[in-house]
Amino acid sequence: MDYLYAFFGHFLQFLHAASEPVTVSLAIIAIVYAAIQKHESSRLLRSSSELKKESDELQQNTKRHAEEMRVQRNAMEGLTSEMRSIASSMSTKYIGGFPKNMSDICEVVSSADHKLDIQVDLVAYGHYSNPEGFQRYIDKIEDFAKRTPQTAIRLLVYSDEAAQSGRACQFGGPDAFRDEIGSERFQRYFRLYKCPGPPGTYEEFMECMSKEQESCRSRLARYSAIEIRYATLPFRLFLWIEDGEEAVFAFEMSARRRTISFRTRDGNLIHTFGELFEQNWRECAPKPALQETDKKSPKAITKVSQAEVPSLRALSARVGP
Repeated sequence: MDYLYAFFGHFLQFLHAASEPVTVSLAIIAIVYAAIQKHESSRLLRSSSELKKESDELQQNTKRHAEEMRVQRNAMEGLTSEMRSIASSMSTKYIGGFPKNMSDICEVVSSADHKLDIQVDLVAYGHYSNPEGFQRYIDKIEDFAKRTPQTAIRLLVYSDEAAQSGRACQFGGPDAFRDEIGSERFQRYFRLYKCPGPPGTYEEFMECMSKEQESCRSRLARYSAIEIRYATLPFRLFLWIEDGEEAVFAFEMSARRRTISFRTRDGNLIHTFGELFEQNWRECAPKPALQETDKKSPKAITKVSQAEVPSLRALSARVGP
């Protein structure tokens, strides 16, 4: 910098000797501007180098953070997989309420190889509340029945009278039918089954449900591998047990009109449920209870004609007191 000042000093002395002041002034301005430009260029170059250095550091930090995030994500995925494995290996787990339990029930039914015991209120379990799930359910039962000629499926359900009582409790009777008509499941069911005229009264609705049960019962009864028995009293525990290895059990909460379900591989639980099923199976009839219209009325007492009175008196005299 001192050299630059000395240079300017000598240069000014030279300019004093010059004869054109304007030219001298322009020359001074040009030199000063060039010096300033050089200084600014040097500063910008230093700033550019610093920015490039910071950019490189930021890029390295970004790569490092991305790698750390990838490692953490892999660790979380591994932990999630491990937790799922632990959850799936638990002997008993909650699988939800009705009709969300249909998926697990179908899986248990499809796993049966030798024996399947079912204790439930209706043959067509879930056909109204979850028609798609029910279709998979009954298809799985039929698939198993087709694979074996001997009895391998025992189905314990309510008798007709108990089933009618259960349906009345489920749907709340005639007073609640108006709300049922406007429900999504009502619209979906009759849309799915393509009924030309959905029932307009509670009695018609109950008749429709009863006919569907009878249709499903006839559908399964044609297989020699399936035996159906009927309970006259309702039970609050529903069971699906395959090969004594895995089961779904459901408790019907009558006060709340809902069912909670569990899936288990616990040997003690399955053994206990199996004994309960065997006891109920022995106590139940192999045919549904007679409908009210099928029950025979007692014979009427016939009057004795006057012509028959003497013969009766004679018979009484011969026999004696």
